[in-house]
Amino acid sequence: TFGSAVSVRNFREILGADRIAQLSEQGCSYAAIGPIAEEAAKELGISVDIVPEVHRVPDLVEAIVRFEARGGP
Repeated sequence: TFGSAVSVRNFREILGADRIAQLSEQGCSYAAIGPIAEEAAKELGISVDIVPEVHRVPDLVEAIVRFEARGGP
């Protein structure tokens, strides 16, 4: 779950591109609180599956719950 573009960049720096690719291959899904975090992820090769319409934490949590309830991507 990414709450900002900075969190996306830090995630990539900590894990590295290879590990992120492995996680994606294993079915890991990513969520971003809004379009800025989503765009930062896209720029770093991370595909975001969940972005709430309203960019607040409660809406992000709700979007994640709906995503999981329908079985993911």
